[in-house]
Amino acid sequence: MAITHKIPIHVTYNNEEPTGISEYQSASGECIPVDYGGTGQNDINRGEIIVGDITDKDFMAKKFTDSTNNITCVFDETWLNASGQPTNQVENGSASQFYAGETIYQGASIGSAVATGIVISNTGTSSTFKIKSVTGTFTSGSTVWANTSFPTGHPGYSESNELRQATLISTSNAIVEQSSMSFLLGTLDSTLGENVIDCGTIS
Repeated sequence: MAITHKIPIHVTYNNEEPTGISEYQSASGECIPVDYGGTGQNDINRGEIIVGDITDKDFMAKKFTDSTNNITCVFDETWLNASGQPTNQVENGSASQFYAGETIYQGASIGSAVATGIVISNTGTSSTFKIKSVTGTFTSGSTVWANTSFPTGHPGYSESNELRQATLISTSNAIVEQSSMSFLLGTLDSTLGENVIDCGTIS
């Protein structure tokens, strides 16, 4: 059941004397603080929820997106484990990495790839790669490739258009998350059994 849109109110004081009540004004930056059960935010564009390993912020931060008074939590993260860090095939197999925002793939070329994914953060010397927006199925024992044109100033500019590779040994995820969940904003009404966030269904 959808909850009617409501605006929280608060009491205004003159010293210790209450003088009236008013609605929270998001345009003025007013919000319900975390100490009193709120989010400490006056919009949902900066909202996040915490999942997974709390020692790894890249993994635990999941963004909220907004559409017609609804919040959608987007879960999209896959871990690929390789036999070692990526190597650069143009520079005699020297140690390399995959860069945030670039597409890695399995297959003869990115145009005929059987699986693709977008790198979430620079892999550095790690042999574990965090990717999102996966298409197809990554296969253990096969090679993962990247060959991206980077603009001047990008961390990967020196390897622009140079083929890099790594061999997967495992595609198991720490947490399998490839779904979204929608929430409808509401207000607390204990007589109706409502909560501050009325949870929708996983899609």
